[in-house]
Amino acid sequence: MVNLLELEETIKNSLGFKMRKLFLFLLLLVAGVANGETLDVSVTSKSAVLMNAETGAILFEKKADDRAYPASLTKIATCLYSLTKHNKDLNEVVSCPHQCLRKMSKSVKVAHNYKDPAYLLEPDGSHYMIKSGEELQYKELLYGLMVSSGNDAANYLAYHLGGDIPKFMKGMNEYLNEIGCQNTHFENPHGLHHPNHYSTAKDIALMAREALKVDLILSIISTKEHERLETNLQTAKLVQNKNLLIQPGKFFYPQAIGMKTGYHSDAGYTYVGIAKNHGRTLIAVLLGCCESYNQCFRDAITLFDSAFEEEKEERLLFNKEENIFSRDVKQAKNSLTATLIEDIGISYYPAEEPEVIIELNWDHRFPPIEKGSFVGSINILDKQGNFIK
Repeated sequence: MVNLLELEETIKNSLGFKMRKLFLFLLLLVAGVANGETLDVSVTSKSAVLMNAETGAILFEKKADDRAYPASLTKIATCLYSLTKHNKDLNEVVSCPHQCLRKMSKSVKVAHNYKDPAYLLEPDGSHYMIKSGEELQYKELLYGLMVSSGNDAANYLAYHLGGDIPKFMKGMNEYLNEIGCQNTHFENPHGLHHPNHYSTAKDIALMAREALKVDLILSIISTKEHERLETNLQTAKLVQNKNLLIQPGKFFYPQAIGMKTGYHSDAGYTYVGIAKNHGRTLIAVLLGCCESYNQCFRDAITLFDSAFEEEKEERLLFNKEENIFSRDVKQAKNSLTATLIEDIGISYYPAEEPEVIIELNWDHRFPPIEKGSFVGSINILDKQGNFIK
């Protein structure tokens, strides 16, 4: 147990300062909290991460910083950037020039060494069945993007919001960098293969974490099927969500909220799944599932089950009987001595045991200071500076 009186005096004497408000930062080792152990589990995906959406804590990672092709997981970023950085009427009718629907086979792209515009669609890619000259509501395009995984919807959105698709992509890459995605660069809004279109499992988890803060995105990703509204060129029709964790069947996972699937031959199968249980929301990212979507779904369930089976642990940081605090007060004859009114501890899941910083904040007080007065507070923060208690 740490004697904060001795520690504080040591710090003051060594640094030679007297402060009216003292911020005392104790490292993890001093506070007696060890690093948490990540989940002991195995997944078949080439790279993966399991993140707590509320805290950003990493519960599991496998080559989480390795660059990989994300395929249609790109659309998470497209949807997020569209809704957070563009203030548009969701009912606004959107049209797009023919270039948004222009197609080129992958073999031709390869033969041209990917010198053609990166946003060009491919004949066998996923789509929202948009026809040339068709007019759709902005909100419809968001559902087409995330539920139907429409590459055509992605191009429509990018052109509508950016004025042209390359301009939209420039802004989106800058935005992703701002939110902490340091190993990501996207060439197009849909995720069709391009050699310079890449991300990492950890970066995609960061995108998903931001996306969960947007109510409309939460609503869209939990949609099992969506009625594509009638337009000037087509009648209404139903489209199905390919995320089998939220669909009835062998992969149905009751705690699953939803998110996004992806595939192309260079990326393999990719998946982001979100599940919530016991007040904890977790993000699973799987990249490079070579066999099938089923492999991604199994890996996600393995990660979720392993995390949700953990029981919380308690850690005592400071015993109120053993720790006292003291400081000099200007114009006072004696030092101010204070004690805790309760023991201080934290609770956590084993895979999320935090590295903590203890912050001691003295109130700015002048004598007389009566016995029993509150004279300060202790804050417990994680290493990112987020308040724990």
